[in-house]
Amino acid sequence: MRNPSSIRSFAAAFALAACLMFASGPARATDAGANAGLQAGALFTTLLYGPAKVCYAVLGSVVSGLAWGLTAGNSEVAWPIFVSAAYGDYVVTPEHLTGQKPLEFVGRDTPAATATAVSDDAKPAEDSGKP
Repeated sequence: MRNPSSIRSFAAAFALAACLMFASGPARATDAGANAGLQAGALFTTLLYGPAKVCYAVLGSVVSGLAWGLTAGNSEVAWPIFVSAAYGDYVVTPEHLTGQKPLEFVGRDTPAATATAVSDDAKPAEDSGKP
């Protein structure tokens, strides 16, 4: 049987992560004092958020491995599980607290900065109909 205090710790970390996902509006820093406060807030939040993200990543990696094994090595099943669990942010920065950068608990294949931006070089050339 598991230690009740470790179960409570995991439940508390999971609850904190859930609360962070639904946090209210972003804070704004306009001077050095506010910036220092954001740095301290980011540090404190990382101390709580980081272990929850690590637990999520480890459990997701285990589930991904089980899915890979149970599907006879089908990586198309296991890879999305692994990406969702292991990718994402592990550290909270002041940019996350001010809303300049989204905090990603669940990862995705493409980074947030490049997921929405498509350069003109990456777009396919249109056919003008002339040979």
